[in-house]
Amino acid sequence: MHENFGKLLFKVLSVGVILVGFIGIISNYYFQKLSIQYNTQNSINNYHTRFISYINEEASMLESFLKLIQEKNDLQKLFINSNKKQLFENSQTVYEFLNKNNNITHFYFIKPDGKVLLRVHDYKRDADIIKRYTFLKAKETQSIFYGIEFGLKKNYTLRVVSPWVVNGELIGYIELGKEIDKISETISNELGMEIFYAVDKKEYKNSAKFILDRIKNNLQTKDHLIVYETIPANNKVVKFIEKYKNPKWINIDDKSYIGYTTPLEDISKKKLGLKLFLVDISQEYNELIDSVLYYTLIMVSVIILILIIEYIIARKKQEELDAALLEIKRRTKEKENLLSLFDKGDSVLFKWKNCEKLSIDYVSSNVEKLFGYSKDDFLNSKVTYLECIYHSDIDRVREEVLKGKESKNGFFKHNPYRIITKEGEIKWILDYTVLDKNENGKTTNLLGYTVDITDQIEKDKILLEQRKLASLGEMIGNIAHQWRQPLTAISSLSSGLTLQKDLGVLNDQFLDESLKKITKTSKYLSDVIDTFRKFVKSEKTYYDINLIDEINKSIELIETSLQNNKIDIINNIKNQNKIVLKLAEGEIEEVIINILKNAVDMLIEKNIQEPWIKIELETIEKKVIITIEDNAGGISESIISKVFDPYFTTKHQSQGTGLGLYISHKIVSETLNGNLYIKNTDNGAKFYIEIPLADTKV
Repeated sequence: MHENFGKLLFKVLSVGVILVGFIGIISNYYFQKLSIQYNTQNSINNYHTRFISYINEEASMLESFLKLIQEKNDLQKLFINSNKKQLFENSQTVYEFLNKNNNITHFYFIKPDGKVLLRVHDYKRDADIIKRYTFLKAKETQSIFYGIEFGLKKNYTLRVVSPWVVNGELIGYIELGKEIDKISETISNELGMEIFYAVDKKEYKNSAKFILDRIKNNLQTKDHLIVYETIPANNKVVKFIEKYKNPKWINIDDKSYIGYTTPLEDISKKKLGLKLFLVDISQEYNELIDSVLYYTLIMVSVIILILIIEYIIARKKQEELDAALLEIKRRTKEKENLLSLFDKGDSVLFKWKNCEKLSIDYVSSNVEKLFGYSKDDFLNSKVTYLECIYHSDIDRVREEVLKGKESKNGFFKHNPYRIITKEGEIKWILDYTVLDKNENGKTTNLLGYTVDITDQIEKDKILLEQRKLASLGEMIGNIAHQWRQPLTAISSLSSGLTLQKDLGVLNDQFLDESLKKITKTSKYLSDVIDTFRKFVKSEKTYYDINLIDEINKSIELIETSLQNNKIDIINNIKNQNKIVLKLAEGEIEEVIINILKNAVDMLIEKNIQEPWIKIELETIEKKVIITIEDNAGGISESIISKVFDPYFTTKHQSQGTGLGLYISHKIVSETLNGNLYIKNTDNGAKFYIEIPLADTKV
């Protein structure tokens, strides 16, 4: 009977192990592939964000050039008198300067009715009527208008059109343009991707012969013509454009890519064709294949080993049953000796009554080594367990006990908390508790053992440094974004000064104003560096610091990330009265930034429409409470109790270390002697930071 049972068990387990192994291999491949696709989608999002940012910066620069050109009296008179030849000679120097230094490719003088008087970049062509969307909108609104358009020569160009008003009278329009191929190429190189523009063939239906001659050798699909490419297109690219389906994995010239298509359109929202993005994932793909092969080898080896073990188990089932009986007897004897083992070890065993006071029914004799109090002190109620818990941790421990008694697993683990020994020494302990239930399923006692982890907590200074390094990377990225606009402003002012000097129109007033703006902008860059320096400062020196200022600085440090992701920050403490605390520079900023960054990641991950983060502050009973709430939908109840554990993260390993919220909790609870916790609201997750007004560390 046992032999037949063993054979059946072997067959069932064999099929199960093989099935689990193959599922594991397929799941490993599938989830790693999803992770790669997720990262490439972020690259596409980054491209669109940076592309829009570049276009706005370039348009701003072109607008400043237009204003300078319109102020030249000689150009005004020549334009009004329609003196094309002299106007060309006087403006050619300006065009050559802008073309050389700023890659300007188009320069128009247009009459009020839309008729071109002069193309500085193409002298022979004139007298045609401009009907482009950017010109018509500038004419309609009588204000500067810009956007990307697909021009007559079938080039994708940023155009900025400005009405030209002299003495209150419209005399015409000036347009500057810049082909955007170099912008796309710069961003694609930066993000490791290749880009193709595929224009619908119907856009060339009425094109001039020289246009058709220029594009006749371009690679084309059934419906599209490829007019721009960062690498030579091939048949694989053509097939993808013909039957595009996002995303698509594709190999070109020994490189692996994931391809995406988006509509190609201009400022008028006219659909011109498709943009094809190929994100280079060669390294990730090779790592994926290596990982799958390695994982497959491990799984096959494990399956073979398990099958061998199962075979041996099935053949010796009867012997193992006999051995099991002996094992039961042996473990019964071990159970009798278990209590004495605790007396000799470092772990202290407790048996608490299931009551509010946590009265003790039993404690191992080695309790004196950890707590300083003897076994009799606890059993005779000379001291209670709650009296040994550090006062700031008592409420949390009680709350964890209440939640733990509802555990379906029958056991729970406390987060590390502090005790005060008989000698007044503070120690950190780890507490594991098992629920002791009667036959009716009612909890009668709590069995637990405590371990001294004071030395391990000291080692967590290493975790703090790891998080600091991770924060440095994020902060450097934020500074790079915050510097971009000021640097562009300085570049524009500098180019404007140079241009006015070369044109001979530079005056003292404009020079003084420009230099003041450059000085002011430079001071802003210096202030950003000072804030960053305070954030990364390693030594702990405590000062009287305005809490409101520290929180506002924290928001400023990630403001660019919020703006780039269109997240509304509702700052309800910006104008509150001063609250002065003894703080080390950078610590409260790190706590706020970690929580804000966590909220930003959740809002992006869940693709929340109209995302927002709200920050509020109030003082209650000699403590200040800071709350940070988002509308990302909250955190799953199954993991909300783990968010402050070290190395716990729901993100891919390339996006998070799992240390941010853990370090924040340590700073608030240990350095600030406060409390940090989280709750779900109707909107999402809400963090609470409680700091005593009188007990901050010095």
